Amino acid sequence: MPFGPREERFHNNDRAPDQRNPFQRDRDRIIYTSAFRRLAWVTQVVSAAEGEPFHNPLTHTLEVAQIGKRLAEKLVEEQPEEAHELGGVEPEVVEAAGLAHDLGHPPFGHAAERELDGLVQGLQLPDGFEGNPQSFRVVTKLAVRSAETPGLNLSRATLNAILKYPWFRHATPPNRHRK
Repeated sequence: MPFGPREERFHNNDRAPDQRNPFQRDRDRIIYTSAFRRLAWVTQVVSAAEGEPFHNPLTHTLEVAQIGKRLAEKLVEEQPEEAHELGGVEPEVVEAAGLAHDLGHPPFGHAAERELDGLVQGLQLPDGFEGNPQSFRVVTKLAVRSAETPGLNLSRATLNAILKYPWFRHATPPNRHRK
């Protein structure tokens, strides 16, 4: 079965036949990374005043992926025209993006992210530090799947979903109401 651009990868070096679709392979590639497993041991700084139960980033990530996938399934089932207008909605892509969304976040959660951002900007690097682009860097450069290709070699659809914000940090988003 030929795949369209959404299923394409930058490096087409998958050797063995596979019963999974491209987006299921993306999900599995993310789950098998050391960056994903690391989420189980990362400490978060939370305020007791926030009133939220404490859980580690891995639990949070699994919840985000599961909720996102179920919402995508519901959208496809109950509003197929809307899903089509959005360019097609693939529940496995939403799940993969949910699994990858915190891979680039530092230990100690958003408090550490703000601190790192301030330190990096203090070094006159205007882009600072932000966990979402770092998550993208993890899956495209740092995570190791094979010696032949950098990163996980995910599909275009999954990379676009992980990217979240397709504009530079200080740029005005093209249309804030349609992400």
